[in-house]
Amino acid sequence: MKAKIISYKKKILFIVNVDWFFISHRLPIAIAAKEIGLEVHIATGSSIMDFQKKQPFSEARYPFLAIATKWERKILYERINQRTHKMLESGWIEEVINLIKNFPKNSKPFQSIGYREIIQYLTGELKYHQMVTLIQRRTRRYAKRQMTWFRKESTIEWIEPKDFSLAKSKTKVFLEK
Repeated sequence: MKAKIISYKKKILFIVNVDWFFISHRLPIAIAAKEIGLEVHIATGSSIMDFQKKQPFSEARYPFLAIATKWERKILYERINQRTHKMLESGWIEEVINLIKNFPKNSKPFQSIGYREIIQYLTGELKYHQMVTLIQRRTRRYAKRQMTWFRKESTIEWIEPKDFSLAKSKTKVFLEK
């Protein structure tokens, strides 16, 4: 349920009144997170903090196998840098040009890694090499945050990049259960 009728300022004020603990521990947070807090309250009658306590998301509904590759940071960053170049060579800029013909440049998806920088390049705010450097940097930072998150997950089985056969055999065993 989206509460789009309420203006942005009223939403924030409403959430602050309903769930001050949530807001005070997450400032500054994105508008989307604030809207989620409001939507949870409207849908459940509980603050998002209370809802999360009652509905722990750490318990899996279905059996799953999580396998992640344990890359050395230097190699991971090299792969990110190479992948950025490949994506640009494969028509990423042309994709953005076609998208901005049909959608406003300030749309939320255009804030994603790479899209923002490509739009800045297309509008003359960045030179090509600056755009590439910024995309690579934002992607590396995102990868670092992901690794921090995933390391906390006890259910993930980490494998070395050269151990693809191990991942394949673990997957086979899991699927045969």
